[in-house]
Amino acid sequence: MISVTTLWRCAIIGLILPVLAQLPAQHAEAQDFSDVIKVADRAVGRVLNIQNGKVRGHGSGFIIGRQGNNVQMVTNHHVIKGGEQFLVGFLIDNKPHLYTARVSHQSTVVDLAVLSLAPSDDGFHRHTPLAIAVAKQDKGEAVAAIGYPGLSDGIASDGFKNPTYFETTMTTGVISKVTIGSFLNGGEFEITQHTAAVNPGNSGGPLIDQCGHVLGVNTLVPTLREGSRAVPQGTFWSSSNRTITDFLDQRNVRYSGKRENCDPSNNTLRERQPAPGADDTDG
Repeated sequence: MISVTTLWRCAIIGLILPVLAQLPAQHAEAQDFSDVIKVADRAVGRVLNIQNGKVRGHGSGFIIGRQGNNVQMVTNHHVIKGGEQFLVGFLIDNKPHLYTARVSHQSTVVDLAVLSLAPSDDGFHRHTPLAIAVAKQDKGEAVAAIGYPGLSDGIASDGFKNPTYFETTMTTGVISKVTIGSFLNGGEFEITQHTAAVNPGNSGGPLIDQCGHVLGVNTLVPTLREGSRAVPQGTFWSSSNRTITDFLDQRNVRYSGKRENCDPSNNTLRERQPAPGADDTDG
């Protein structure tokens, strides 16, 4: 049987889905995200869910712009669910930068939320908000997932005290297909299936193309049940770029959109202008 694993807290959703045919394994060729990740990394942070004064869970999120004095970040609803306080951390030049945050918008149906990050005494670290792709996604298009899989914490010493706790992990793959479906909370919306490996903790992190444009928010991992074990099958689900922009538009949240398809030979990640309310010269 197939079950679904959320990417936060390794939670297994107790709902049996119909058996789905597995797509053949795909591997994107000649993927090069080395330049893009240097810029995108500064906009991806680790979201800490604090309850009763303790960190009870974590996920990922990415900056999309600015509203007044605060920075706006997209993440998953299940990452912030039940939280009383939130901290968001980034690793910049091997130094952690931490900001307090509050929830400004959320939807359980599409499993998305917007966090509003308050500046520290020194303001915000320099970053470029990630633009959301508005163009149609192509099957076989190279993608990268950026986030904070909890499994990678096992090789780091001192946990929270280790600066690399706030260093992202990147994996690559391709878009398998774009479909209409649901994340088990009702409603129907566009979902992107891809092969860039994600794990618990990646929730809320961006799925980007080779130009650094956001194609999705990583959310679920389908697994096959083998006895008491849930075994990932190399297929991963994210809300699509269309679902993200619909969610933001309905709530009048400002963001930068990129309408043309990605051309890696003409990468505009460094060149694009921030959307109104955003700022790429924070310092």
